[in-house]
Amino acid sequence: MKAVEKAARIRLTDQGKAVVLARQPDGKWLVPSYYDLPADFTKLGRFIDDLATFKIQRLVTQNPGRLHGWSSRIRPSRCSIRRHALWTLTLGKDAEGGGRFVRFDDEKKAYLANLSLFIDSTPKNWTIPFSLTSNRTTYQGLRSDLATALR
Repeated sequence: MKAVEKAARIRLTDQGKAVVLARQPDGKWLVPSYYDLPADFTKLGRFIDDLATFKIQRLVTQNPGRLHGWSSRIRPSRCSIRRHALWTLTLGKDAEGGGRFVRFDDEKKAYLANLSLFIDSTPKNWTIPFSLTSNRTTYQGLRSDLATALR
């Protein structure tokens, strides 16, 4: 079973900002921190596909001294699946030769992966885009109602 199918929540954090996507009992995803609007399932699906298909290219280090130096350069981006993290992925910077540095959970190892994932921690960006459409009659009615209310 895929991690996203087991997940009830996905929490993304980047540079101190966070967004939570929550799955409802009917299977729909919402963005609770942005008026409980529906999440853009296409965007969520692409994000999960990227996470599910990346490959580790090589171990970068498991030396605590080097890891400490690496982690101080890390861009603090995290992806946690579920309320109690099923797993956590910490993203480092992009590597000069391609790929991205990553760490899993609190593991004391850093890897290079073929991952070009962007952590978007702005709740509004995870909602389904929509626009309000109306015609002139709607605006005239609204103006009339507003004028009556202000009397």
